[in-house]
Amino acid sequence: MPKVTPLGLRKYNINQIILKELSDLESRTILFSIVNQSKLPSQISFENKIPSSTVYKKLSTLESLGLIRVEKIELINRQKSKFYRSNIREAEICIKKFEPIIHLKQNNMITKT
Repeated sequence: MPKVTPLGLRKYNINQIILKELSDLESRTILFSIVNQSKLPSQISFENKIPSSTVYKKLSTLESLGLIRVEKIELINRQKSKFYRSNIREAEICIKKFEPIIHLKQNNMITKT
């Protein structure tokens, strides 16, 4: 069996994609700004000084990776508005033999309604 080299790692391995998102400052800021409370994209954008278009793109990516979820949908000004919440409260990354190992701690925050 041939040895695996860093260049031989599969680019689209889920750990690689999650690692890429966690290493991105805007993604981390968004992810950890919605740990304690669900928020609208506009709130996330305003509070963190991140352009709305960037927030929407990052939310889409983070949701597809299962790192965030839509906690509730409300009708605001006759439009459905999604409130996002982080599924994780902490992330640890360890790299062994070129392969990242990612430990995610689940966000067990109770929803207040």
